[in-house]
Amino acid sequence: MRRLWRCGKISALAISVLCFSGPVAGAPDHENPDAPLAVRPEEPNLTLSANATQLWKDAWVEVGEYAKKAQAGNVAQLDMAAIGRTYVKLRQLDRLARQLLARGESAGVDFQFRTAELDEQLQSIMKAYRQLPDFEQRSERGFQFLLRDATKNKGNLRQCRGMMDQGQWEQAETAFYQMFDSLEAVATWFSARQRKEAIEPFLQAQAELDKALGTARKERGAADLAAARKSLTPDFEAIVAPLRQASAAVGRQGTAVMAGQTLTGPALIERFGELWQQVHHATLRCRGIDWARELEPDDEQSIALAAGYTEFCGQMALALAELIDADAARVSAAEVRPLYTAYLQRLAPLVSLAPDDSLRRAVTPALERLAAKSPPLAGEVAAYRNATSDLLRWRQRIAASQASQWRKGYLPLAEQFVKASRKIGTTQGLVSSPQLTNVCAEFTVPVPAVMQPAVAGLMGQPVTLDGLVGFRPDAQMATTRYQARTCAMISLPGDVIATQVRQLEADLMVGPNAPPLTLEAAEALATAARGDLTAAGGTIVGTYLEAISTRFATLGSGGRLLVPLGSLPRELNREPLQQVLMRFTVKPAWISHRYFFVKLP
Repeated sequence: MRRLWRCGKISALAISVLCFSGPVAGAPDHENPDAPLAVRPEEPNLTLSANATQLWKDAWVEVGEYAKKAQAGNVAQLDMAAIGRTYVKLRQLDRLARQLLARGESAGVDFQFRTAELDEQLQSIMKAYRQLPDFEQRSERGFQFLLRDATKNKGNLRQCRGMMDQGQWEQAETAFYQMFDSLEAVATWFSARQRKEAIEPFLQAQAELDKALGTARKERGAADLAAARKSLTPDFEAIVAPLRQASAAVGRQGTAVMAGQTLTGPALIERFGELWQQVHHATLRCRGIDWARELEPDDEQSIALAAGYTEFCGQMALALAELIDADAARVSAAEVRPLYTAYLQRLAPLVSLAPDDSLRRAVTPALERLAAKSPPLAGEVAAYRNATSDLLRWRQRIAASQASQWRKGYLPLAEQFVKASRKIGTTQGLVSSPQLTNVCAEFTVPVPAVMQPAVAGLMGQPVTLDGLVGFRPDAQMATTRYQARTCAMISLPGDVIATQVRQLEADLMVGPNAPPLTLEAAEALATAARGDLTAAGGTIVGTYLEAISTRFATLGSGGRLLVPLGSLPRELNREPLQQVLMRFTVKPAWISHRYFFVKLP
């Protein structure tokens, strides 16, 4: 038997709660690999999970105690009635697991696996007990008790039937199992023929109850998920249309009114950039809910969500460029410089969140047209670009070279994850293939069976992380993107980052009255201040296992950085509720921004 449940927390959890929200506390981690998978923070999911967890813990301890006695040759000392009560706990656990499954919770699958594992162990113990010389005598007494108890409960069964006839299924279920569980604790020792003889009317009522409630709960769970999905699904046009209206207003008067505030063009860039990120966040959560609903990738709703979001992102990029052009059309040459630098400042943080150059390509011509309205500024921008582009290019080469040297001795995170989580021989794991492309991590046995060996192979291991994004300049934390079923977070040394930003500002000739004059320079400073990194190397100090559907369905606002702006995660179409990801906390030894490298103390 595996070790007992342990409860504990680490300081890294505070980071996770702040940045990701959603399911964190209680999920399987390096301190509690036996913990159940987290559920969505809603009722009745939380109550179902808590009750199932307690049942599993109790049954796990009890089966372990029986097994110790059996292995010591003391089967005769086992309590037949106690074993029956443990069997009933497993039946109760299975019922709760099915309710969680009806609500699209991966924890339901895990509890079913845990039930089956303990069932197998308990049946082995019961088999040994049945081989005792006096078992027939013991069982005969038990059978007579079962017959008497069944007779005494016929009136209660009629009452339950009355509730069922009136459609009061849940009340009937509560009343039924209050009496049936005591019968089942005894009946489990007998053959199917004997069970039928003693409690057939109860078995028939049980089958009807389970069928009716199973169907009703699936329908209710599906309806609740559909309602949650509908409430989160963005109205894409409701964002793009006001942006175009604001552009028209800016073209006429230089400002537009949004939510009672009068905003300039650059301020509108910031406002609509945040709205874009909110839409991104909502779309990611919709994708998670669709996985909880076990929708096929070619389902009409899944296709519509992806297509709508893709079109929205394209329209947003064009609309932002149109806003700059509208503002440029109305200003005089004397007004261009402060407007141009303000646009650079507001655009740089947003442009750097996109996965490719699409947003940058969309806005760059508009920025150039704005600068061109002031020939002196256009010349100054060209001179600034000539003076800084080579500098940034050399900084980039030096940082990349240093990072390359320090990568030696560190495995990429995804490679370390696959290595530690593979199914090899009789060793259970999350990953079947050593391939790093299209990594599929899924559990097909109880979570503790895969989490325990994974933790042993991951904790303390040196790994490299690529493509990190800082949460915000004052958060001093960064996360990798979600890829190969992994993501990782690191704490950033604020003083080190601040020093590097000051040095970069000096090289780029930036000061309080001298802003950067190219989007490239503005992005360099914005990403450095936010804590974006091209790479980092360090030691794994925390591991957390989460169901993919739950992670994305409950994603906090900071978690939107897991997927680049304008993109959606894609997963294999197989058993969605068994798909998981591993989230890590890494203590960095070195960090590399695009334009600097730092070895940490």
